[in-house]
Amino acid sequence: MSVSDLVASRIRDARKRRGWSADQLAEQCARAGLPVTRSVLANIESGRKSADGTRRRDVTVDELLGLAAVLNVPPTYLLGLSRETGASQAVAVTSTTVITDPDLLTQWIRGDQPLPNGDARTYFSTALESRAVADPSRVIDELRRAVLQDRAKELADQFHASAQAVAEQAHAQVSAVIAEVGGALATGASVEDVLGLLRKASEELKHNDHPAES
Repeated sequence: MSVSDLVASRIRDARKRRGWSADQLAEQCARAGLPVTRSVLANIESGRKSADGTRRRDVTVDELLGLAAVLNVPPTYLLGLSRETGASQAVAVTSTTVITDPDLLTQWIRGDQPLPNGDARTYFSTALESRAVADPSRVIDELRRAVLQDRAKELADQFHASAQAVAEQAHAQVSAVIAEVGGALATGASVEDVLGLLRKASEELKHNDHPAES
C-alpha cells in the first residue's frame, strides 16, 4: 500500500476507537479550524481511485498533523503499521523501499533506526540535530558505531590496496629473476653461475622486504 493508503486506514481506525462517525470527525475538524469536510474525509478514507488506478488524492502533511491533533493521537500512530495478530501489511515509502516491519517503520520515523542500506552516520547526525531524543546516549552510541564501521572499511580498503601493491611488486621482482636466469641459461651459463644469480636475487629480495634502518 502507499503511504496515503496506510494513513487513511489508520485515520479510520483512530476514528472508530473514538466512537466517532465520519460526520462527527468532520464536525470536530471544523471546530478545530481544519478544512477537512465530510466529502474530503470520505475521499481520504475510501481511497477512491482514478481511471488509472491511483488515488484521487493523497493525504497531505497538513491533513496528517491536523487529523492527529483532532483525533488526539501521535502522528506516528497514523503512520504506523498495524500490530494486530495476523495482520500482514507493507507500505511503499518509495517504489524501491517497502517496509513490512512495524517496529522498523516506527523507529525510522522517530529517528531511532535508519532504513536498511541507509547511511547511518547521516541519519543519526540529523536525528541528534532535529530533536531531543528520548535516549540521546543510545543514538550517540549508534553514531559512534557507524563512524567506526566507516573507518574500519576505509582501513580495510587501504590494506587491500597496500597488499595488492606488494603483491604486484613481488610478482615483478620474481619475473625479473626468472628472465635473468633464463637469459643466463640461453648463453650457456653453468649451474654455479645460475645458483649465484639466484643467491643474489634472494639477497636483493630480502633487502627490499627489510631495508636497513638509517
